[in-house]
Formats: sequence, structure tokens, C-alpha cells
Amino acid sequence: MLKALGRTPNGTCPLCGGSAYVQSSQQIDGDSVVCDRCGHFRVERGALQGFEQQRHLIAGMTRRSSGLQPSVASRLTLTSDNIPDVLAGVSLAGGLLDHLDYTLEYVRGHQARSDEFVEYRERVEADFPLVFARDSKESLHFLQTLAEQGLLEEPPGRDPARRTSFRLTPAGWQRLRELAKMRLDSNRAFVAMWFNPELQSTWTEGIRPALKALGYEPVRIDYTHGEDRIDDRIIAEIRRSALVVADFTGHRGGVYFEAGLAMGLGIPVVWTCRRQDNERTHFDTRQYQHLLWDTPEDLRQQLVNHISARIPGRQLPPEGTLRPTA
Repeated sequence: MLKALGRTPNGTCPLCGGSAYVQSSQQIDGDSVVCDRCGHFRVERGALQGFEQQRHLIAGMTRRSSGLQPSVASRLTLTSDNIPDVLAGVSLAGGLLDHLDYTLEYVRGHQARSDEFVEYRERVEADFPLVFARDSKESLHFLQTLAEQGLLEEPPGRDPARRTSFRLTPAGWQRLRELAKMRLDSNRAFVAMWFNPELQSTWTEGIRPALKALGYEPVRIDYTHGEDRIDDRIIAEIRRSALVVADFTGHRGGVYFEAGLAMGLGIPVVWTCRRQDNERTHFDTRQYQHLLWDTPEDLRQQLVNHISARIPGRQLPPEGTLRPTA
């Protein structure tokens, strides 16, 4: 990431302690950090105090929010107020089993051919935050555990002391299919948008009927009920969703946070914005394709076309069935 962004290390990453490019941020009272392990993020001064034992989890979220490709830089801003929410977005309720699923998906991202073995000794040194490991040693342990479970395999005649090269087995591919199906089977789609009366038709005539037509149950947090804090409900709803639609009209900070959280959890995000508001889109997110719309009806059709083309199992609705839903 440092090389891709043309940065030379000049300091220390506050999350992993490795070499990083650090400069004072113009947006907050703190620093902007570029780290090959932890990604591209901002951190408010003093925000990490008291979170020493969770820094590897925070690093996983900042790295994932930066994208899995080093050329993508979508920065998460860490503040004293939002770090608990960032940590709440780390889905590790299953403990080691969740780490293993993250690791299996990580391997899938590096295995271009089904018959190839990939060497991970150097890769995990830079990538261990992607599986929420504390260091490269723990990340290698996850890989070796997957091999012991029969989800990965090692080269024939390998050196027993060097267990660092792996490929997916048929059982590993099957587990990846199950993980994908679990996400596909969820019919919930979380909608992050500005709750302004002028955008009510954007919801009733644009986003909601498009999602309904594709078989989703749209969820907007102001239409849910509960005794929990609203930020807890937002995180819970996003984690339960198969898709997030983030509309940046009005450029509300919460929409940016919710989209970043979804990306960190590996949930597909559809980026939209009213055309006249697009020039104000934050530069951190401009590299993502935004569906630019002029009317709610325009947005509705674009969403249907985009999602049906991008998400497996979401087909175009029959002609004549796409109608606004109040």
C-alpha cells in the first residue's frame, strides 16, 4: 500500500507497531496513517488509549475498510467515540472457527488455479490483520489448523518444519460455497441514507421498490424499533444483511461509517448519489462506482439493473412488476 500510494515510511503504525507513513491530519486532531499491514486510516489523538488488547481487531477493520487491493484507499477514521462501534463490527462470535473462515476466504483470494500451492510465509507478515490475527505466527497457525481439518492441503514431501505452502481441498471449496450461500440466503438489505423529508420519495419510489422487486427485505434504521442504542441496532442490522445500499446524497457522516463497516464485514455495498450532490463526494470513496441518479424512478431502475448483474441469484423482475411501494 505504501508503494501504491507513493509513500515512504517515516514513523510507526499505532496499531501494529510496524513502519508506516504518518502525517498530521487536516480533518481531525490526530494523524493520517498509511501502513502496509493496517491500511490507510485516520486516528484521533489519544483514541487508542485503553484498547491495547484489541488493536489487532481494529487493525483488521482498518485494513478491510481500505480494500483487499493495495491501490484502494478508503480511510476509516478512529475516534474515542466510535472505536467501540468499530470493534462491535468484528464478527468473531465463533472464536477460532470465525478466524478459520476468514482465513479460508483469504486463501481463496490468492489461489488463481485449483491445482496450485501458494507460499504464505511472507504474505502473512503483511496480511495477518485481514484474518484478525495478532501477528503472522497466529495467522500461520490458522492456515495449519485448516490443513489439519482437511480444508487445505500441503505439497507432497513437504519439510515438516516448514508448513507455509497450501492449496484448497475439495472440502475447502465446499466450505466456501456454504459461506457464500449463507450470505446469499439472507434477504435483508440495509439502507444507509439521509433521513430528510425531501428524500422520502427516493425511498418510497426508488430504493425500496427496487430491493423488493429483487427479493430483498429493505431495512432502514429509523423504521426499526428497539430499546438498544441506535448505533448498536445499526451494527446488528448491518451484520444480518446480505447487501447494503448507501446513498450519499447530503453526505451524512453516518452513511460513510455504515458503508465502511459493511465493507469491513465483507458485505457488498452499492454506492449511490444524486447527480447534483456528486461533486461533494469525499475523495476517499470516489474510486468506487456510484450510481448517479436524477429522479427516484431513475435510481430504481439503475439499482435493479446493477444488483441483478452483480449479485448471484438476484434476477431481473418480470416486466411490469417493478412499481413504487409505499
